[in-house]
Amino acid sequence: MSELDLSKKVALLAKSQNITQKQIAEHCEISRITVHRFFSGKTEVRSSDFVKMLELMGINISGQLENRLSNGLSNGSTTLPSHSSDPVFEDIAVVLNNLKHPVRKALLEQILWWGQTTDQEPVLDAVNRLKKYIKDTPSQLEET
Repeated sequence: MSELDLSKKVALLAKSQNITQKQIAEHCEISRITVHRFFSGKTEVRSSDFVKMLELMGINISGQLENRLSNGLSNGSTTLPSHSSDPVFEDIAVVLNNLKHPVRKALLEQILWWGQTTDQEPVLDAVNRLKKYIKDTPSQLEET
């Protein structure tokens, strides 16, 4: 892969902000060794720890997603802006495509669960398509 891995980009961002691995470890309540191994691409971290890392560096992913969601729904629409008009969906696809199988599967299962909490037909239709995707194309979910 010619691009820097996501973990290496986060490491560079931390370094550029003079944030140490020890500070990240303390903030995320994980070991400094785990942070080092994540930055080296040797291990993964929980999504909640990843979000905490980014927040320490001034990136509020949860807030950005909430803003995009509310902006997409504020006009009474029940859908987010299409991926062609909103680059966040391309970013989500990049992240998903570069996750290892267990993490990718866990995220897709969470999306399915949340999708099933609604009675809106377009959402339920999308959930059913996602279920079919997971069932019919397991090779696409295998470890990369």
